[in-house]
Order: sequence, then C-alpha cells, then structure tokens
Amino acid sequence: MYELNSREEFERALTGNELVIVEYYYPGSQDSAILSEAVKELEKLIDPNILVCKVNALREDVTGEKLSHTPMVRVYYQGALIFEQKGVFENLEMNIQVLRRGIRSTLASKGVKIRV
Repeated sequence: MYELNSREEFERALTGNELVIVEYYYPGSQDSAILSEAVKELEKLIDPNILVCKVNALREDVTGEKLSHTPMVRVYYQGALIFEQKGVFENLEMNIQVLRRGIRSTLASKGVKIRV
C-alpha cells in the first residue's frame, strides 16, 4: 500500500486511476491499526487495477481538509468521492466484509462492474 505524502500525489492518484481506495489513519491510534489491517487484507482480494493507498489524516497539506479524529476509508471513482466508512468494527473479518459490501453496493448503484 502506497502512502501519499503531498497534495500533488493525492491529486495525481485520484485523477490517474479509475477507482481509488484511500485509508485515512491516525498514527498511534488502535482503531487506525485495526482499519489498516482490514484495508491490507482487502487489497489482496480486489481487482489489482484498483489503487489502494493511505494518508496520514493529520496531514492537512495532503488532503486539503481538516478531518475528524476517526480513521476512515474513502473510495473515489473517476476522481469523485462515492463511498465513505468512518470507524471500525470489533474484528478483522467484519471490517473487510462491511467495506466490500459497501463499496460493491455503491459501485453497482452507479452501474460500475469492478471486482471488489
């Protein structure tokens, strides 16, 4: 998983890829560690053409916004935000399952067929 460290990298990731999954994490947070593990496992299961990356949520210079103190995953399709999940569930499998179902459902509603 690639970490985005500048606004330019962030913009390039969103505009240069059809589907991008971004994990927003907080260093030292237990919830962030749980979410990171789920995203790593999810990356093994999905279409390899989907870009999966992470951003330190404290880096406003990268995101261009001040985020809440809850780790989250956002999904961008053709540069537009289409899905967001904030927080984590009690176990790895549930986190993976909820992410996959949420992303699949959102993509299906837009008529997009990509393996997630």
